[in-house]
Amino acid sequence: MPEVAVAILGLSRIGTSIGLALKQYNQRPSAKHQFKVTGYSRRGEHVKTAQKLGAIDQIAPQPFEAVRGRDIVVMAMPYAEVEGVYQAIASDMRPGVVVLDFSPLKVNPLKWAAKYLSKDAHVVGATPLLNPAYLFDPLDSANTASFDLFERGTMLLMPGVTCIPQAIELGGDFASILGSRTQFIDPAEHDAMMAATDVLPNLLGLAYYTALSNATGWHDVQRSTNPAFGALTRSMFDTHPDDLVASLRDSRQDLTRVIDSVMLSLRDLRAALVSDDREALEAAATHAADSYEAWYNKRFHWKFDDADQKVPETPGMMSMFLGSSLANRLRSKKEDQ
Repeated sequence: MPEVAVAILGLSRIGTSIGLALKQYNQRPSAKHQFKVTGYSRRGEHVKTAQKLGAIDQIAPQPFEAVRGRDIVVMAMPYAEVEGVYQAIASDMRPGVVVLDFSPLKVNPLKWAAKYLSKDAHVVGATPLLNPAYLFDPLDSANTASFDLFERGTMLLMPGVTCIPQAIELGGDFASILGSRTQFIDPAEHDAMMAATDVLPNLLGLAYYTALSNATGWHDVQRSTNPAFGALTRSMFDTHPDDLVASLRDSRQDLTRVIDSVMLSLRDLRAALVSDDREALEAAATHAADSYEAWYNKRFHWKFDDADQKVPETPGMMSMFLGSSLANRLRSKKEDQ
């Protein structure tokens, strides 16, 4: 059975869950490949957790050592470190490698990859829309990793400008192995949506915590915190300030537009509270609840009727390369071994 060598750079929730999903695939009787996973993270607690969970076969002390000779490289590093890591690994990646970039934003990472990597490296941006069972479990940590994190989800794919078709197909097959359907999207469109759904919640948490912790009553208020407080301020716990600032700055144009809309909603709600306008509050809450329920049912069952989504056939990650130079490189490597 062919062995596929994978490097996972970054072992937080996404990276460790990918390793667990690949290990789960290895155990299937129908498995057409065996994935051997090398992991890298500069965060020792993530490394220990990934090893304890069995998500990786070995650890590399440096990112360039992790990618050397690997068939697939998963980029799941903290956002502020992505450009530096691309620069560090560029000369150690073998010709024909496929890079799956799981960075939370895509426009700049794809530019960084094109800047530092050779033309023989094929980069596909990938953003997982997770298993609906985890919609209300956002904590980003190796401890929250799960083999089924991507099942019943959708993988948004964004190939680099020079990415060859075979590498794009591999991205779709990889998504299928993780349990996800696929959807192609423009990187700029992706980043605009992530600014609204991923980055803004972190900004709101930052603003809320800053306001509350600087208030004169914080000494007493901090004793009365519960999960609602923790959910809104979660990014203060699991996101390094450098990563938070980098994501805010790189999405600032999209982010400011969404902030304006949220501020209008807050203004209206504030006005209703000041005037004790029960009808306005009830109307807002009822409309939002009905709309939210409709969204949740669509998201949980993934019934958005998008024609451009597909669930790949049983993946054969080598069969898609038949006749291609990339396949020949992979085969030659296995035969040499």
